[in-house]
Amino acid sequence: MNIIEENIQKLGHTLPEVAVPVAKYLPYMVVGNRIIVSGQISKGKDGNLIVGKLGENCSLADGVTAATQCGLYIIAAFKQ
Repeated sequence: MNIIEENIQKLGHTLPEVAVPVAKYLPYMVVGNRIIVSGQISKGKDGNLIVGKLGENCSLADGVTAATQCGLYIIAAFKQ
């Protein structure tokens, strides 16, 4: 386990399994010192999609969960 995974665990999270892409695309691309991310979605810990518009039909707490889960999926994809 590396330092990133250790810190993720300390925060109470685990890296999810990376989903198989439904189309032919790269989940990320490294260009110079930047990472360009594409095709990410937010799934809750229960595996269901988190959808909605923040402030309308999605609470701030749901938005934080969606962003956190999306970030974890990005890290998991990058780790592969």
